[in-house]
Amino acid sequence: MRDNLKRYRMIFREAEELEDCPLFLLRGREEFIMNQLAEKIISSRVDRELRSFNLGVEYAGQVDLGSFISDADSYPFMAGRKVLVLKELEKLKGSCAKLTDYCLNPAGTSVVIMIHNTHNQLGRRNRQPSGYRKLQDAVAANGKVYEFKKLTEAETVSWIKGKCSKLNIDISNEAARSMVRSIGDNLYDIMNEIQKLGIVYQGESVGAGDVENIIGSYRMNAVFDLTDSLTPGGEKRSLSVLIGILSSGAESTSVILYNLIRHFLDLMKIKEGYRAGGYWYRKLKRQADSYRKRDILLWLENLRAADLDIKSSLLPDEMIIMNCFMNSINGRLYGEAERHFLLRVG
Repeated sequence: MRDNLKRYRMIFREAEELEDCPLFLLRGREEFIMNQLAEKIISSRVDRELRSFNLGVEYAGQVDLGSFISDADSYPFMAGRKVLVLKELEKLKGSCAKLTDYCLNPAGTSVVIMIHNTHNQLGRRNRQPSGYRKLQDAVAANGKVYEFKKLTEAETVSWIKGKCSKLNIDISNEAARSMVRSIGDNLYDIMNEIQKLGIVYQGESVGAGDVENIIGSYRMNAVFDLTDSLTPGGEKRSLSVLIGILSSGAESTSVILYNLIRHFLDLMKIKEGYRAGGYWYRKLKRQADSYRKRDILLWLENLRAADLDIKSSLLPDEMIIMNCFMNSINGRLYGEAERHFLLRVG
């Protein structure tokens, strides 16, 4: 059984102790944890009062690599080291060659942290910039490469309990699980709700009912009502539930997408032969039986296309979700989904 949280704690300790390490490549699927580690490294190398001089943060999609590397090669101001962070490496335009050349012979007075999100919110792999493998090898030779796999639901529950404990909140397993089911597995979204719990329940025990009081009972049940309504012939009800969620602002579009994707992935697993017992399996089995495999694939491709549209389009997120939903319940594809769908189903 994997224990990502235990491994991450070891990584945090090691990274803090490696004071002379000039390079870090943080890659994987847990952006929140990778950014936390970057902040930990920064705090251990740069005095807070000198951050404006000895800390630089850039995003790969907009960075001038020449200037970034020149900054890394320059000396820190009244300190032993400076730190430069390059986020969203997956969005780097062009080649990694300049970065690789630097990493083959890094400056001893700079710490360069690169963060690469290997997957998007739908769990699909992000592209690797040209020359990425050589960059990774150069960092491994002269620094540290750390991999961050996606937390399982059980690990996310443990993570929630750990964060709550630091805020002097004793949260039950049931309450932590209800947060994951309602909010999704995005740690940024979960942390926002934990901070709300900290304001109200610091020093107290928290159960599922308390979480419902903070998040809202409608929000706790809204997405479940939506996925429960999704059966051929139930389009009117599911559309009504979706409109209610969007008009009330009960959930963000990212949470709606996450839960819809997870739901249809569960249906696909059952369609492909997965068996279990209990009420929830029987309930999902009835839904899976009501769909053709092609219909489930169509939903998943449209949801993927909606995620891309939300990130790249100027249209309101709510309009994109509605467009995705209407196309899906009517058995239609839209945008880039059509090409991917035809490739998958032949």
